[in-house]
Amino acid sequence: MSSLSSFFLRPATIPCLILTILAGAFDASARESSLAPRLIDLNRQPGDFSADIDWIVPLGSDRSVFPMATLATGNELWVTDGSKKGTRMLADIVPGSLGSYPDSPIASGASVMVRITLASGRNQLWITDGTSSGTKFATEMPEGVDGNLTPLSGNGEGGFFYLREEWSSGNGYGLWFTDGTPEGTRPIEPEDEAGRPLLEYVHQFESLEGICYFTANEGEVWRSDGTTEGTRKIVDMTPSGSGYATSIAISNGRIYGCVSADFSDNHVWSCTMDGGDLVKITPGDAGEWPFIMDMVPTATGLYISAHDLFGMGHLFWSDGSTGGTREITLKDPSDGMIYGPALYAWMEMWQGSLYFSASGDGGGLALWVTDGTEAGTRMLKKTSSAADAVGPQHIMVAGRHVYFLVLGGDPEWWRTDGTVAGTRRVVRMRGHDPYSYSYLDQATALNGELCFISAPWQASDRLWRTRAQGGGVVQLTKPGKSTASAFEANSGTEEPTPYAEVDGKLLSMVKFGYGLQSELWQVEQHRTKVPGVKTKPLWISPRYLETEQADYMDVAGFRGEVNGKALFTVTTSFTGRHELWVTDGSRRGTRLLHDHSGSRNWLDGFVPSGGAIYYAANVEDDPAASGLWRTDGTQEGTLRIAPGMMVTQSGGEGMVDFKGFLYFTREQSDGSRALWKTDGRPEGTVVVKDDWGLNPGGGPVNLTVVGDRLAMGVSIPTTGIETLWTSDGTTAGTVQVQTTYTETTVHHVGPGFDLGGIHIFSGRGRTVLHAEEWWRSDGTEAGTYPLLSGLTTPHLPGYVQHASQLGAIAGGKLFYAGHERIDGNDVSELWVTDGTAAGTKKLKEINPGRNGSQPGGFLAVGDMVYFSAYDVAHGSELWRSDGTEAGTVLVADVEPGPLGSAPEDLKVVNGKLYFHAAHPSTGRELHELEIE
Repeated sequence: MSSLSSFFLRPATIPCLILTILAGAFDASARESSLAPRLIDLNRQPGDFSADIDWIVPLGSDRSVFPMATLATGNELWVTDGSKKGTRMLADIVPGSLGSYPDSPIASGASVMVRITLASGRNQLWITDGTSSGTKFATEMPEGVDGNLTPLSGNGEGGFFYLREEWSSGNGYGLWFTDGTPEGTRPIEPEDEAGRPLLEYVHQFESLEGICYFTANEGEVWRSDGTTEGTRKIVDMTPSGSGYATSIAISNGRIYGCVSADFSDNHVWSCTMDGGDLVKITPGDAGEWPFIMDMVPTATGLYISAHDLFGMGHLFWSDGSTGGTREITLKDPSDGMIYGPALYAWMEMWQGSLYFSASGDGGGLALWVTDGTEAGTRMLKKTSSAADAVGPQHIMVAGRHVYFLVLGGDPEWWRTDGTVAGTRRVVRMRGHDPYSYSYLDQATALNGELCFISAPWQASDRLWRTRAQGGGVVQLTKPGKSTASAFEANSGTEEPTPYAEVDGKLLSMVKFGYGLQSELWQVEQHRTKVPGVKTKPLWISPRYLETEQADYMDVAGFRGEVNGKALFTVTTSFTGRHELWVTDGSRRGTRLLHDHSGSRNWLDGFVPSGGAIYYAANVEDDPAASGLWRTDGTQEGTLRIAPGMMVTQSGGEGMVDFKGFLYFTREQSDGSRALWKTDGRPEGTVVVKDDWGLNPGGGPVNLTVVGDRLAMGVSIPTTGIETLWTSDGTTAGTVQVQTTYTETTVHHVGPGFDLGGIHIFSGRGRTVLHAEEWWRSDGTEAGTYPLLSGLTTPHLPGYVQHASQLGAIAGGKLFYAGHERIDGNDVSELWVTDGTAAGTKKLKEINPGRNGSQPGGFLAVGDMVYFSAYDVAHGSELWRSDGTEAGTVLVADVEPGPLGSAPEDLKVVNGKLYFHAAHPSTGRELHELEIE
């Protein structure tokens, strides 16, 4: 057991952080009815808050810009001159903790352009000169158009970008240019004489003297000054009519293009800057190129790296002619091993020589340098002898050195002055994941030194600078302090819940060790002058004795409450652990009931009936070992009462309490499913109906108790159709509801509700073109029909597993997330129905527009329903409704601002509402709300 876990198991030393989070930015009605939730920070281990520094690009020679997140501002745009004092935020573009997430940076002269994302999800382009006053809005998506903006390249006067429009009838792309102002933003739309657009598939930009050269329409090379008039085709580098240009380079007044027709058919073409003198370059005696990876221009020609079909790299030098193109042999004089440029090798020119990474034909990696001649080609440093090592990469020039990154174990930054003796390690980043480094801009030259990100994409990411004199590094940024989450997000209603109530006390599962370990905590409320909470850990997830470490990614959660005790399961798909536990709220009373462990097992169902809880223990590769189990919360009362596969999770809910019996489905030897019932005794477990008049393979799904009858769908094998049936609990009384096929015949029966004796269920009509919607049935053929008429798009999500995922009934009404199609978007808002067409309506547009509020996690509390919903101002927060528009209000703004706290897993204990919600400084933790 870790020392940190031991600390949390000593009640006398447990510190609790109790915060009052005031609701803010509410509308007037919400402010009057809102209550301040209380936060209990159960998991106070160091958190996983990340500064989100995933790129850095130069701004001139003396500054660099990068994104960074703080607890207060979220992810915003920052600048650094290489000193701690000169490292600061440029602009809080999206105020609050959400952040604007600047990405896709492009340099243009003395400015950098970035894309940002607003709370609404819409993109804007911003441009910065490295000062706060010079950090300005440039352009955004046109009003009424959904899509995204993608910066492409700068030409010194501004930047080119893609505008991608969702739901476009064409390819959805358009090339635009901006000079950094809204007035100077314009589309680039060259057309032919018939008015048809000429530009498609624009990529591979290179800039020279204010002009951008780029490839388009697969094999063509174009030039543009940022205007439609100044945009024209230079040349088609696919004169034979096949292939596409994968890259271009400019050298010594000529344009070079790599053209690929297929994986092994590559060519290099060259032309003048205006498209003249198009010639094909071949690699001398070889006649044809292997697979070309990169072209690096110089003042007099270019280097070309390529790989053959066997994966071996080759390096060529070319002056732009076939006769002047030759391969450079890379041979290690110490052992005679032949090297070639590494796949996707990093290559950089410095002081007239090319520095690059190369791999040997027997494995291993090394840093090489060449001046284009055999005599001037040599290995500087062998960085690894392992065949699966990575590096050198991120090769770049900074001042008097060339820096490069070596991966394999802990990532290491190295540098060289061009000599073997001057090639040495600068810093080792211990404990950092080497696979977090990619081919993005994660390091840059700054004032003659290297500025780099450590641990990109990880919680410990920081910005560092090397010391040119004396060696070592300087840390420029530090991530915010936070504590770890106690809960996992998006657990889903079909999964175990994190809370239970025993003897009026709240029990909660808490995650420790970054999600690798579960603990059971008791949370007691104490009435004092200052509200306080006392926490008491009761149990920790079992450990493997041979490793003395917590199980890998265990999932522990509550499954129900019986006889003053709470059941919970511990499962681990990685190792096959599936255990059933029970607790009475004390350490001594927390014990293992039964071990169902096995590599292909799962536990499902957990339905209370007759003073016990029933569940299915399924063994996928051994149906005979499966069965229906019953437990009263004691070891002697936990037993299997019916052997055989239970398919409760397949196709929906398959176990219900009805008329004092548990009704369930059981898979038979021919693959079909039968309807059974049990009184809890093996001899009292009998089949109700096993013949549905079908070919083998079908059977009941989505059992729903409606008044004094049992409703269900019965699937027809091979057709995907489910017909509606009803049952009074007897064989003779189990009959098909609809026997004729009309426009009001249901062909898919999903989960449903009992709404005043009417079966309201998710269903679909006779063809796949019918939308998923509410159907209603009184148990008769004439009384079964769609609740709404004229729907052409889905009103409900399809194929959910449980009714609780659709909505909740409160005050005689069913609250749910109703879907509409608005301008091509699937938009969900809060709807309500009383079971009639006239009483089915959209209750409130919480987030008007094309995104919707996406309500979910419904919990009925008396005549009210509590749920999570999203709006642009607050993000996803806690709402409630009494069934009226005026009574649908925000009740807890846990994380003020557009970031939101995403509340989940709502439960009422002793008149208080508990839920977990996220905050940047605490992660996802437990909150408590007084219920009015």
